[in-house]
Amino acid sequence: AEYMGTQVCINGQCAGSICEKYDLEECTCASSDAKDDKELCHVCCMKRMHPETCASTGSEVWKAHFSFQTITLQPGSPCNDFKGYCDVFMRCRLVDADGPLARLK
Repeated sequence: AEYMGTQVCINGQCAGSICEKYDLEECTCASSDAKDDKELCHVCCMKRMHPETCASTGSEVWKAHFSFQTITLQPGSPCNDFKGYCDVFMRCRLVDADGPLARLK
């Protein structure tokens, strides 16, 4: 997998988010319904101060900037509003005690 392009270079440091290159802000793609949980490990951008515009880099919304190329978070990155982390398969693994994994015990 490639993790290129998740951050931008600011004064020689890897910092911020690729979203900033387009004057957007990085946001969390939280899934309202579990069927779209693939997006939880996508880098998502929104217009500054407009959280309702939050969408995956691979979505049609930002095709002018990313031309449908989905940028994924690096493994270990927090996802789903910090309720989990991305694994190497780009799935968001929940870590909260009341999550679905807890019921498997």
